[in-house]
Amino acid sequence: MRDLIRFFRAVPPVPSLMVGTFAIVTVVSVVAVMVDASFAAGTLKAVLALQLFSASSGFMTHARRGHYDLLLTRGDDRVAIALVQWAVAVAPGVTSYLAIAAAEALATSGRIVTGLTSGSIAAVAVVSTAPWAFTVPLPRFAAAIGWLAAFSLGAAVSRAFAIPSAVVNLVFPLAMVGHQLHLDTLWPALGIALISMCAALFWIRRVSIPLEAAQ
Repeated sequence: MRDLIRFFRAVPPVPSLMVGTFAIVTVVSVVAVMVDASFAAGTLKAVLALQLFSASSGFMTHARRGHYDLLLTRGDDRVAIALVQWAVAVAPGVTSYLAIAAAEALATSGRIVTGLTSGSIAAVAVVSTAPWAFTVPLPRFAAAIGWLAAFSLGAAVSRAFAIPSAVVNLVFPLAMVGHQLHLDTLWPALGIALISMCAALFWIRRVSIPLEAAQ
């Protein structure tokens, strides 16, 4: 496992520009939250929106271009490779999220922390897993772009229809940030996230990985 972590630190699935963006957003957000804790929900949503793109890393695109040949040819388990790649891809977003939540906890002296509500934790779980899983066979950022299109479409039609909270949370998980929610409104989004991760890992284990030329 250590070898895999070292490998993905040398061949990161997240562009350095995105990691730098996370760092800037984190610093600005922490300062804002320390000044006024009411900024917490907005800053956390910004981090999760960026996390959509960080998680949409496109595992198979890199594998087919030979980026992971060293690991695949020496016999490392494909699921282990994929899980470490996923963990490295989402680590900047999770770290940023936890830093802002910690700053809010300090600023509010232990009162209810926006980042630690059930809805916020569920939102982190969904945007850190489902986009990665959906983008496994697709180019980088594909799931994030598609999901943002769904967000926009959902926002456009939401005022005209009575949409159940569970469906809203599934299409727009950022809406869960800051809310204490019951399982009946959380399970569709969490269920899709879990099923998509399991399906993606199963597919990675079984699929052949022919090399292709870089575009």
